[in-house]
Amino acid sequence: MRLQRLDLMAFGHFTNYSIDLSAGRYGLHIIYGPNEAGKSTSLRGLTALLFGFPTRTDDNFKHANKDLRVGAILENRDGKVLRCVRRKARTATLLHAESSQEVSGSHWAEFFPKIQEDHFLRMFGLTHESLRQGGEDLVRGGGDSGQALFSSASGIANLQQKHQSLEDRIEELYGKAGRKGRLYDKLKQYKALRDDEKKVAMSMDQWRRLEKQLQESKDQLEEYRTQSDAVQRQLLEAQRIQRSIPTVAKYLERLRSISMLGAATKLPRDFEERVQKVLGAKAEKQVASEEIANQLRSIESELVKIPESVWDDEQEAKVRSLLSGLGIYLQALEELPKLKIQSEQLARRAEQKWDEIGKLDTLRDKLEKQKIPLSHKKWIGTLAKQYEALEKQVADRKLRLSKLRKRLDEDQNSESLPLSDESLKMLEQRIQQYRPLAGQSDPLAALLMESQRGQDRLEKGLQRWRIPCQTAEELVRFPVASLPSIERWEKELDKRQEALEKARSEQSAQDRKRSAKQREWDREAKKIRVPTRQEWEASKQARDGLFGMLAEHRSGSTERWNELSDAYAASVQSADEMAAELLDQAELVAQREQLQEAILELEAQVAEWALACQERDSELTLGQQAWQAFVSEHRIAVETPTEALEWSQAVSSLQREAQDLLDKRIRIEQMQTAIQQAIVVLNESLAACGFAAEPCDGLDRALTRAELVLNKANESRGKAEAIEGQRQLNLQEYRDQTSEIQGLEDQFKELKTQWFDALADIALPDDATPVEVQTILDQVTELQQTTDEIDVTRVRLRESQERIDRFESALRPVLDWLAGASPESADAISAQASTESKVRWLERQSKLSSQEQEKRVTLETLKKTTQEQLDQASGVIRLLDRELEQMQELAGAQDQEQLRELARNSREYHLLDLDRKDLQERLFAECNSRDIDPFVQRVEQADADQITIDIKHLSEEIRRIDQAREEAIRATSALQRDYDQLDTSGRAAMLATQASGVGLEIEEAVQELATLRLASAALTAGIERYRSANEDPILKLASESFRQMTLGRFRGIEISLDDAGKHLLVGRRAEDGPGSEVLVEQMSDGTRDQLYLALRLASLEQWSKVHEPLPLVVDDILVHFDDQRSVETLKQLVRISSQSQVIFFTHHQHLLDLARETLPIDQVFFHELANASG
Repeated sequence: MRLQRLDLMAFGHFTNYSIDLSAGRYGLHIIYGPNEAGKSTSLRGLTALLFGFPTRTDDNFKHANKDLRVGAILENRDGKVLRCVRRKARTATLLHAESSQEVSGSHWAEFFPKIQEDHFLRMFGLTHESLRQGGEDLVRGGGDSGQALFSSASGIANLQQKHQSLEDRIEELYGKAGRKGRLYDKLKQYKALRDDEKKVAMSMDQWRRLEKQLQESKDQLEEYRTQSDAVQRQLLEAQRIQRSIPTVAKYLERLRSISMLGAATKLPRDFEERVQKVLGAKAEKQVASEEIANQLRSIESELVKIPESVWDDEQEAKVRSLLSGLGIYLQALEELPKLKIQSEQLARRAEQKWDEIGKLDTLRDKLEKQKIPLSHKKWIGTLAKQYEALEKQVADRKLRLSKLRKRLDEDQNSESLPLSDESLKMLEQRIQQYRPLAGQSDPLAALLMESQRGQDRLEKGLQRWRIPCQTAEELVRFPVASLPSIERWEKELDKRQEALEKARSEQSAQDRKRSAKQREWDREAKKIRVPTRQEWEASKQARDGLFGMLAEHRSGSTERWNELSDAYAASVQSADEMAAELLDQAELVAQREQLQEAILELEAQVAEWALACQERDSELTLGQQAWQAFVSEHRIAVETPTEALEWSQAVSSLQREAQDLLDKRIRIEQMQTAIQQAIVVLNESLAACGFAAEPCDGLDRALTRAELVLNKANESRGKAEAIEGQRQLNLQEYRDQTSEIQGLEDQFKELKTQWFDALADIALPDDATPVEVQTILDQVTELQQTTDEIDVTRVRLRESQERIDRFESALRPVLDWLAGASPESADAISAQASTESKVRWLERQSKLSSQEQEKRVTLETLKKTTQEQLDQASGVIRLLDRELEQMQELAGAQDQEQLRELARNSREYHLLDLDRKDLQERLFAECNSRDIDPFVQRVEQADADQITIDIKHLSEEIRRIDQAREEAIRATSALQRDYDQLDTSGRAAMLATQASGVGLEIEEAVQELATLRLASAALTAGIERYRSANEDPILKLASESFRQMTLGRFRGIEISLDDAGKHLLVGRRAEDGPGSEVLVEQMSDGTRDQLYLALRLASLEQWSKVHEPLPLVVDDILVHFDDQRSVETLKQLVRISSQSQVIFFTHHQHLLDLARETLPIDQVFFHELANASG
């Protein structure tokens, strides 16, 4: 039930004021009002609505009693709505708001259960005072978990005090030692009064005479009574024998039937049940064992399909080594033709140099054997210069200036015109500008190769992950669902699946608990029957009625008096025995009630969890449908979120590879464009220098040609400058040194001698001129440089070839090994395939083998596990067989069929034996619990007809004795009257009256003592029953609430056992270690308040699961909580408000501010009472 609206129509200072509580399903409604705003008045109005106005009220100071009205709109769990008004009147106080007709009790019960006002306020009303009182009660109860749970659920304060009050009242009535107490004092007083009564107002002689006569009369009565008792015993014995004849016949028949069962009588009562249980378990295990064996055979068949791997660690290492060296191999393979071409080009260049040098075979032979030393070259160069200088000097002096000028003119005419400085400078700048690009050929080739490999990987990835894209550009633009979105889907579906499984598990667990409680109830029901309180009340009424009849027939016949007296004594004994049995069996009664309540509660929980299973299943189905829509929207090619995560990561990785591939393509295009542009610019610069453009196959060739042109131009310019300088020197020398010509000739002659010796050392002809020698030496230097380059290129060529040979040599044994180990695998690769293809094929074969072996290992592990399960099942079957053998040995059976037969005989024996014991008990009752064998023998030998005649004769004898006894009673009564009349003072009558009054007080005290003892036992049993039924679910809820309300300083609430085995509530601190367990009395006042509050909220939450939810009314319980704990407590009230309405009254503004800042706005609603009157 929840309140949609509370109408304070005429109550207190309110007039036509309404509080709208309809927001939310239930929700937390915080009603704020400053002091004197009407908060307490609103609380009283709510109570008056639910339970009616009290007879006397203080809320009529503004409105008369007859005008007081409180209305409301109520809604129950089924969605039904009731609009009602409560008025102050003697009758028809609750009316329908629309029709003003009285609301019937049954209609009101649909919205509000039948519950007392104080009970409602205890359970569903919570104030700061009751919260503090509850914390103190936890301490007074010593932390007892049963009392704490019962008190928090019922709201009863001072539970320990109430229980102790019962015990104190019992002790006050009758002490445990039996020597003190009000009842003991009354018994002493009663005895004293009776004693005093006998001593009053009687003279000795009269007393002796009357006493003698009275005694003689009483002796006569006693004799008659003795005779009557003897005859009565004979009559009763005859009647017992007569009644027992059919019982004895049945008893003897049962004995004969039992003796016919033989050895089965020695078997235990539950022997048949045990046999059936073991046989059933064996059959189940045999079926399970067969299923496991089938599963094992299936696994073995799967293992047979997976061949043993021919790969070992050595071959795997070889393949990994080949893969690691594949790049070097491919690089060497790529460099090999280039090196060969380079070597051939250098060789042709060397031959060209020899062609330029001429037919100097001797020089070639010498150079091929040994290079010309650098010092020798320098010496020849020095001689050549000296020779040339002297020769020129002599020639100049001889041919005169004209010949020298003529020769100089001819030399100048023979040289080509030097190029312009601007075109050469521009050519040099272009060479320097584009020289860095010449080194980009290898990176460009590497980029092209990487681009092709990236394209191959991309195509394989698109095909593997089924991505709907054809090109890298499409893949880069392909929208991919984010990983957090998929992870949220995965967590959500897992959460719903887990919730469904948890609900099914809880349903199964609750059903098992219900079955266990039902079996326990069945076992308890088979135990000894316990009389009900109604039967005890009936026995007391029968006793009191017989006492009244006995008093009425005091002056009646002796026979009737004796009959009533015996009946009264029997009724007193029956009532006392029933009361004692009720007291003794109070715990058993409480246990049965506890079991019945637990069974009903568990049945409700099973139904609730079944509904929860349906809800969780629907939620899971909706989640899966939403996931499928998400998959379709984002074009995901897999089904589950886990696969989608892997797919999304793979797509993202492929997108990065695609972007990298596109970047490489752009770089390749940029590099190729830059190279082509450089070639065009170089050709244009050469054309500006007067050289026609020639087709070339690369930037390197264009740069080389440009450098050659530049070098030749610089060389030509240098030669022209040198000739001009030499000519001027020669002219000057000719003019200045004419007189020294003879000395120069002598020097020339000596120089020639040295010159010829130097030419002879290098195998040059003697007639070679210095210019020719210098030219030859320059050419030889260039030739030697070319030869060195040839040697370096040949070394690199040889190294590349060796790398290729080593790699192919390493590959060949692996292929040969695989061809021998797995011919069918080796046939898949062609012998003409490239080395790289073979290595890649080996890599795939190795990975395929690893995958198959991983699958094989998984299957072998599963096989081992399944085999263990099979062995375990077989072991259980063997244990069951051994148990059956032990049962056969115990029963003396030869086989299981005979065992079943003996088990059935055992059950029949125990049924017969139970019937025999019942008959035996009846016979025990007939023979007054004496040895029944002689009694059975007498009954068996008795003649039924003679017994009937004896009974008739004995009855007649009893009537005769009763007539004589009546005459003796009348005589005794007369003597008794004379004896009583001797008390002339009346004090004896007064004492008798007093004794009778004390006797009534004693009876009342006895009844009160029995009631108190029964109440104490019922309270103890009720507390223990509530603890047993609710300890686990309530503590689970309360523990989490307590942890949050204490801001995590306590991890939760636990149950601890003291030395006497008593269940105690303890708090467990967040940190482990000594002192982490805190008893209730060790907690601070605030922490105890939060503990009690957590227990109250958990109890209400548990109550609401099986009952119509009622509003929880809270009045300023947070006045002593700090802000953080107040926030956490409000959050717990929000959680409770999802199941039942919570109405929170407060006059603290800061609590409203905290609630607005921290609580969800769709579950918390605020109301203000300011200016509500009028």
